[in-house]
Amino acid sequence: MTQRAVLGYLLLHANETVATSQLLRALWGDKPPITARKMLQNAVAGLRRRLDARDARQVSLLTHAPGYLLRVDPERVDWFRFRGGAEQGRAELAVGAWGAAATLLREALGLWRGPLLADLAEVGVDWPELATAEGMRLAVLEDCAEAELAIGRHHEVIDELAAAAEAAPRRERLCGLLMMALYRCGRQADALESYRRTRTVLVDELGLDPGHELRELERSILNHDPSLALLAAGGTAVSLRSAPADLTGPAEAAADGADARQGAAAQGADEPPPQGDARAAGSERGACGATVERKWVSVLLVRAQEGEGGEAQDPEDAAEGMRWVTAAVREEVDRYGGVLHGRMGSVWLALFGVERNREDDAQRAVRAALAIRDRVAARQPADALPEPAPRAAVATGEVLVTPSREPGHDAGTPEVAGGVLDVGMRLLMLAAPREVRVCDATRQMSEAAFVHGASAQPMGGWRVTAIRECRVADQPTPPFVERERELEILRALLRDVLRRRRPQLAAVVGEAGVGKSRLVAELALTVGDVADGFRFVLGRTASFPTNTPFGPLADVVRSLLGVRHTDSPTVVEERLLHTVRRLVGPGEAAARLLPHLRPLAGLTPGPRPRGGTPEAFAAWRRFLEEAATERPLVMVFEDLDRAETPMIEFVQELIANARPVPVLIVATARPVQSQPRPCRHAGFRDSTTLLLDPLSDAGAAFLLSSLLPPLGPGEQPLDARHPLVASIGGNPLFAVEYARALRDGPADREIPTPPAVRSIIAARLDTLPRGAKAVLQDAAIFGASVDAVALAAVGGRSWIEVRRHLESLERGEFLRRNGRVSVTGDPEYDFQQVVVREVAYAQMPREVRSAKHSRAARWLEMREAERAVPRAHRPRAAPLAAPAG
Repeated sequence: MTQRAVLGYLLLHANETVATSQLLRALWGDKPPITARKMLQNAVAGLRRRLDARDARQVSLLTHAPGYLLRVDPERVDWFRFRGGAEQGRAELAVGAWGAAATLLREALGLWRGPLLADLAEVGVDWPELATAEGMRLAVLEDCAEAELAIGRHHEVIDELAAAAEAAPRRERLCGLLMMALYRCGRQADALESYRRTRTVLVDELGLDPGHELRELERSILNHDPSLALLAAGGTAVSLRSAPADLTGPAEAAADGADARQGAAAQGADEPPPQGDARAAGSERGACGATVERKWVSVLLVRAQEGEGGEAQDPEDAAEGMRWVTAAVREEVDRYGGVLHGRMGSVWLALFGVERNREDDAQRAVRAALAIRDRVAARQPADALPEPAPRAAVATGEVLVTPSREPGHDAGTPEVAGGVLDVGMRLLMLAAPREVRVCDATRQMSEAAFVHGASAQPMGGWRVTAIRECRVADQPTPPFVERERELEILRALLRDVLRRRRPQLAAVVGEAGVGKSRLVAELALTVGDVADGFRFVLGRTASFPTNTPFGPLADVVRSLLGVRHTDSPTVVEERLLHTVRRLVGPGEAAARLLPHLRPLAGLTPGPRPRGGTPEAFAAWRRFLEEAATERPLVMVFEDLDRAETPMIEFVQELIANARPVPVLIVATARPVQSQPRPCRHAGFRDSTTLLLDPLSDAGAAFLLSSLLPPLGPGEQPLDARHPLVASIGGNPLFAVEYARALRDGPADREIPTPPAVRSIIAARLDTLPRGAKAVLQDAAIFGASVDAVALAAVGGRSWIEVRRHLESLERGEFLRRNGRVSVTGDPEYDFQQVVVREVAYAQMPREVRSAKHSRAARWLEMREAERAVPRAHRPRAAPLAAPAG
């Protein structure tokens, strides 16, 4: 019997270290025999022999200071399976999924085949853990009965509830559920009799009357209250729920309703009930179910007038001019992906990133500002006064985005609040006629696309002086790290192209900043090492709509012609004629090609072709084939995942139908959904896909170190354990941005998330479905490992729904499984990158964060094995609930 008792107690505390003194006290109480320790050692030795004879890989009994540890798979112990099923069922119950909750809870209860460790109880073992387990079983039975009552199973639960209520007459919730079932079966008198029995027990044994909820239920039954009738599908069941019992491990016996009320005053003295949950839950969503969020946006302010303006202008002329300017502003803002928010007088306000963040929102806002300025200025006479001349300002910063709640207000126009609006107004007031001013954050996030000049005025920001024709190289140039294998594959493809004289496709796929462009640039530098005579041409896909879907192809054609954007149409026409006649001769073939090539060369006035005809595709393919025949060709299409459908169709047609010519086509792309668009060509002949993984921690540390100034005396080099390495997450671009932040700021300050990094992460988050993004934000509340049941409880969602979103987030490489399994049997997840968690967390308003931390604390308090964890959430919830100041 000693062996069975030791095994039973260790099973109750499976996968936990149990002190020897604790085992001795459980077996013999406060007066153990002199040989108790020796008897315990003999019992453990006997258990080990039996367990080893069965399957030591599944169950093992280890000596682990200061006692013993029974290591066992929780799925092999029905006690743990019961607790896991109960947690899952309660998560469904919390969101009103009555049918799913009833099924899960009934399955959990089905694991009970009598009292826990019944053979030990028969010989007088009376551990507190056994009483706790019975209290848990009754609490789960009550939850199951509530769910089954909600779906009309009152006839089926009466006998089970009656037997349980007779065995535990002080449980008020159990009594209330039995009363409800009896009443719905037409047995009003029996329901009232059940109430009287419970009241008698409470008065006689504890000197207490039943609680308010049970008394109200009795009154409702006496009055035949219609609310007691079975609710229609989708309604809310009547709940007489007490505090949830701990389902993580034996600790304290689950309190009866009266016992819980006796301790309520003391508990309230220690910790006030959490407040703000309902308020915060309401603040999470605005009109039409949209979410309230903190977001980084770019604000565009434009001041413009059509005509002379001023007091002397006729009101009707002014109104007509305003309509024209509004149309022009709206058209350009829409073109670059922004939202026209409104107008006050001659000032228009547009927002970029408010509906969906894009990593280039700042660039889009500046491009829209320049386009609006040029359109309005073109309408004004050359000798117009300076005052009505257009001017614009762009400021980037954090705002609170709230769906509009004003009656009659356009539901699609959100409300925004934040200091960035004032920054934009100040810059607009300082801007000179025909000038575009930007704040420092906008400059940092758009300096690859524009040339800026510093303002001489205090707090005057920066002037946009020109558009860059090429990208700015990072200074210092980052080293080429952990991409040697991929580069060698591309070089091998080049050699294969030369040997076989056949086209090859290489799709280079990876997330933003992972090093696709750097790999292509390195290939361009080493093309001459493979073979002389290779020509390297590059076409980039714009991140915003242009006047032709064939922008990357137009870049390639202009590179092959040897023309620049600054060349005049006459020069371009001459180069086009010369090149085509050199490739195909001056006859009929050239005459067929030229009409289709002129639009790509920019020689056709007006919009360029929106779609490709078979004749155009054939002409473009012929031109590229002849160019590759003359000289082997490496043709790169960057960011092809963002290209419009006609461009994708042309690449497909080129790969499928090109003649045997030496051309290597390299398409870079980001993963789109589960299948990158360029990788859809993987079934074509001679195609290769390279997936760029993040750098290792050691590689990221080396890259970051190489971008920083030389170490001073006594300074230690960065290694893989440095906190910034975790933030970089193996992304080379993130390393560049963090290095810049370190170089530009004081050495001892905490490094905030760089704007470029934040914009990339925010853009990825906004590609997620709303439910998946909400689950990711709930995971950010926990910070550490999370599982589906915990997230369902904190977010108020179905456990099944949360599990589906977690699997989707894992496929999208936002989360990853850490190899551990929770007590419910669900896999645990960690964030792939620390910075993803930081950005997701920062997007939630303070009030929402406070409420979620409170819910997380309450949830973790139910898990006795993690008593220290909820205390980490309580201090974070209180300051977040208070205004910033």
